[in-house]
Amino acid sequence: MSAEALTWAFRQSGHRHGDEFHDIKPPMRFVLVTLADRANQEGVCWPGYKDLAYRTGYSERRVMQLINALVRSGLLEKIERTGQRGRQTSNLYVLHFERGVGMAEVGRRVDRVARYNASLPREPMHAEPVDNPVDNSQEQCTEFHPPPDTVIHPEKDRM
Repeated sequence: MSAEALTWAFRQSGHRHGDEFHDIKPPMRFVLVTLADRANQEGVCWPGYKDLAYRTGYSERRVMQLINALVRSGLLEKIERTGQRGRQTSNLYVLHFERGVGMAEVGRRVDRVARYNASLPREPMHAEPVDNPVDNSQEQCTEFHPPPDTVIHPEKDRM
């Protein structure tokens, strides 16, 4: 999650993209904020429609419509991806922090993300054994002892 992306998404209400003015309605902004919540520092994320529908409370179809509207407004770039077997996977979304970002900048962002993902270890990480485990075997006090300056009035507590 990127705090800058969230701040940017919350500030979107309307802007000019090319010769058109795009008014960002609350449902569009909510999807944009949800995408920004999932985005990394580069403004790139790849949640599935089911995940976005779950997080927003909209149907998958409505999420698709709102994303397409955000793409038309210029605030979002949608890049379709396919897996190793040629099946479509979740789309890649690039938030346009600067309006009017060209495809060259989008390509550079996607390349940086791809290089980062390629550098991640593919082997599962194993935790190192701990030499000094914490001892939680101490007895815990189960009796109630009020602080010394506290006065308990049983008659008032029954009311």
